[in-house]
Amino acid sequence: LVDSTLRGDWEVVLQAVRNNGTALQYANEELRDDRGIVFAAVRRWGLALQHASEELRSTRDLVLEAVRRDGLALGFVASAELKDDDEIVREALRKSSGKALKFASDRIRSDREVVLDVARRYGAPYRFASEELKKDPEVLVEVSKYHRNSLFIATEEHRDCKEAVLVTVKRQGQMLRWASERLRDDEDVVQAAVAQDPRAWKYASPRLQQQQLENMRELELLEHQQQQQQQQQQQ
Repeated sequence: LVDSTLRGDWEVVLQAVRNNGTALQYANEELRDDRGIVFAAVRRWGLALQHASEELRSTRDLVLEAVRRDGLALGFVASAELKDDDEIVREALRKSSGKALKFASDRIRSDREVVLDVARRYGAPYRFASEELKKDPEVLVEVSKYHRNSLFIATEEHRDCKEAVLVTVKRQGQMLRWASERLRDDEDVVQAAVAQDPRAWKYASPRLQQQQLENMRELELLEHQQQQQQQQQQQ
């Protein structure tokens, strides 16, 4: 579509977007407002929605087709009402591994069941939930249950949630490395991590490491004293 005259040729543009949806960006303004052209483009490439007219980016069946091809197309929807449409958002989440939650309405991002489902299925995109839910211990525990490496890319609230961190380190002790400073100084959390993988000790707080060193020295001293007593008894 290099020739400007071709950019306004309905048949040429239709064939172009059928072959490659990205071609919609080169069509003239009138054809980017043409329902048939845009429908063909998003059917080929969901993100072609970004090049459609504002009116078509607010047309329900066209938006639904776009998010069925690529859930992240929800980010280009012009209508707030459609970003609050349960069916459209559900399809967008399914076709974006949960990432489209970022573009959903405040109502949906505050829906506990939706966010819990995202947490269980996809993990990290729970971060796009409402401020309240992305800090909710129940949500954070569900992320940890289903995604053992979740602390690696977790929010500060997640890394400081004792219930969620315990779930993680009981399955993979060395994930203690990504826990908050407070929890790396928590005896329950550290013991759980070390029980799963003794190498996790190196991620414990300096205080607990020093405490462990002192305990080992006391144990060695006690064993030495017992050995001396046994030797004296044998003499």
